[in-house]
Amino acid sequence: MSQDKNDPLDVVLNGLLPYFLAADHSFMLGKVISIDKGSPWRVDVQPSPKQSDGNERAIIGDCLVLESAASTIKRGSSVLVGFHDRDMDNYNGAGEFELASRRMHDINDGIVLGVIKSE
Repeated sequence: MSQDKNDPLDVVLNGLLPYFLAADHSFMLGKVISIDKGSPWRVDVQPSPKQSDGNERAIIGDCLVLESAASTIKRGSSVLVGFHDRDMDNYNGAGEFELASRRMHDINDGIVLGVIKSE
């Protein structure tokens, strides 16, 4: 790679890429703070990792709960949340669905993949 800090590749990899990656969500640990036992089940999760300034992160609301996790999940459970590739606003629990937006890998599209510890 070039030593020139104005090299376009250097600008993208070292200057812009960290900002793009910060907005791309994959998994997060958290604690269940409320449960909606509708069909499908959904929960609100308080993320476990704090922000870099030491404050709590915003609550991840309306996370879909896998059926395999629903039997052990309760308020206070530690869970692993994954984030869907595309927006899930129109997902009703089964089958195909229309996308509501172009949103991708967003914290608003959480899915509880499993319970780590049930309180």
